[in-house]
Amino acid sequence: MEIGYSKHGNEELFKDLENEGFSNLQDIQNYIPIYKEFFDLNKKNYKNVNFNSAFALTKIKEKINYNKYVIEVENTLTNVKNDKHCYCKFAPLIDPIKYMMGKYKDIDENEFYKLPYIDEKKDNVLEKYDLIHNVAYVDALFSYLTSKMKVNGFVHANEYYGMFLANQKGFKINVEDDLEYMFQSHFFNNNMHALFEIENNNSLFVNRSFKYKKPIEINNNSVDLEVEEFPNDIIDTIFKKVTNDISSQIVNIHQDLSASMVNDMVYENIEHTNKVKNGDSEDDNSSTCSSSSSVTNNTDENDEMSVENDGEACESDSESECSSESSDEENESFAIIKKYPTLAIFTECCEDTLDNYMMDNEISNNEWKSILFQIIVILHYYQKEFLFTHNDLHSSNIVFEYTNESHLYYEINNKKYKVPSHGRIFKIIDFGRSIFTINGKRFCSDSFSKGEDADTQYNTEPFFNEEKPRIEPNYSFDLCRFGCSMYDFFIEQVEEEDDICKENPIANLIRNWCLDDNGKNILYKKSGEERYPEFKLYKMIARNVHKHEPSKQLEKGIFKKFLTKEKFKSNKVMKI
Repeated sequence: MEIGYSKHGNEELFKDLENEGFSNLQDIQNYIPIYKEFFDLNKKNYKNVNFNSAFALTKIKEKINYNKYVIEVENTLTNVKNDKHCYCKFAPLIDPIKYMMGKYKDIDENEFYKLPYIDEKKDNVLEKYDLIHNVAYVDALFSYLTSKMKVNGFVHANEYYGMFLANQKGFKINVEDDLEYMFQSHFFNNNMHALFEIENNNSLFVNRSFKYKKPIEINNNSVDLEVEEFPNDIIDTIFKKVTNDISSQIVNIHQDLSASMVNDMVYENIEHTNKVKNGDSEDDNSSTCSSSSSVTNNTDENDEMSVENDGEACESDSESECSSESSDEENESFAIIKKYPTLAIFTECCEDTLDNYMMDNEISNNEWKSILFQIIVILHYYQKEFLFTHNDLHSSNIVFEYTNESHLYYEINNKKYKVPSHGRIFKIIDFGRSIFTINGKRFCSDSFSKGEDADTQYNTEPFFNEEKPRIEPNYSFDLCRFGCSMYDFFIEQVEEEDDICKENPIANLIRNWCLDDNGKNILYKKSGEERYPEFKLYKMIARNVHKHEPSKQLEKGIFKKFLTKEKFKSNKVMKI
């Protein structure tokens, strides 16, 4: 694939980006370290280089919310300018959760905020910021690559408008799943209000600290209490005496409770996060959530193949695309960091996430077939073109936009498919954990590097450990991971799985994606207990699931009705 560049100083655009009423960025620059992998850069030319895209961001016109803007873009072929809604993802260059817990407290402040640049000597730039495999750079690069596919008619890709490195004032991150853990950190409590704030709309943790509460003072002052006597006859008028044998009534009450109340009781099993068990969170070796993807923990590194060893994983809470504000967000907690190094990635705006759509609407089986077929096609095409694995696919990083087209047309392996759109085109986003290859060069998120969130899921270049068995990226991983995230939505009780799957072909497909190479449910045991809790699930999918490659799903009977021999208009068909 040909990747070109354009030269723009972007001085006027940077003024918009610096505006406190917009994105509030400081020290903005065009240069991103991944550019040096594609272009011959030096001290004289590196400051004005951008990826050449179909549309280039020229102006910020309106801020709708933290991530959503109305922008002006220029068509790079016609030079025509138009207004568009866009989504700006502020991807941190370094883990903000660890930052708020003091893991980087020994880094000099000037070095922490120093952005990468072209020079032979970079003693004052953090190695992570200059690494081409940095989570933020990998995310942005694949967003750009997919936009080039949209130019060629692939409607499941998003437009890309540009990316810029900066230090952001008021960097915002969802910390709902990490807040209790973070409150146990001395550094977190001592530096709240100084380095960051917690924006919490409905939580027990507002202004809360587990430590540093003002002690309750108990005085030794004596207090005389007066006691008033009540005659027995007054008590008798209040409480009715029972003279008959109450044992039979107790039995009846017990039976009534068993028959009616007990069966209606619902117990919610709230599991405390594994993180706390590793001791005080001030330990510099402890790890926590990365903002860019699922939380992981790799305490079982020396026992990778132990099938019952605990790890850790949690859903990503990064905001996805341009979805309407979710009601759930009103109850979530956010950290606002006063200044933080970030990569601002501007892309096309989508309507909402699959997660919100399926929770708020009744979706027919026919529409589910269309949705799942679209997801399969996207993964298949990305694997074919880029040897791609997403590595954290779930319903919150699948988004959609509305369409007036009644059908989507594909030509895959000399077969034609006509798929009802049901008014929605689905897309995949959030590529911070992705691994892919472009022009013979592999880009691999540094989430898989030593000590990071996804360390030990794979063992491959560029983070290969010669002392461990080689584990390459797995093309079956994404559909299995996605299936695991969808399983509970379709199958509420494991013991009812067979009956549900007989009646519902969508549930059956999701269940099949959750099977390992031996036909076992990789998510749950028959008892309903998790088979591989938390991050262990990721590791075992990578090792033991190899039968769910997207290319093979197109052959399943559930999608046969999409096959057609119709002649398509050439400008509508997506050839994959």
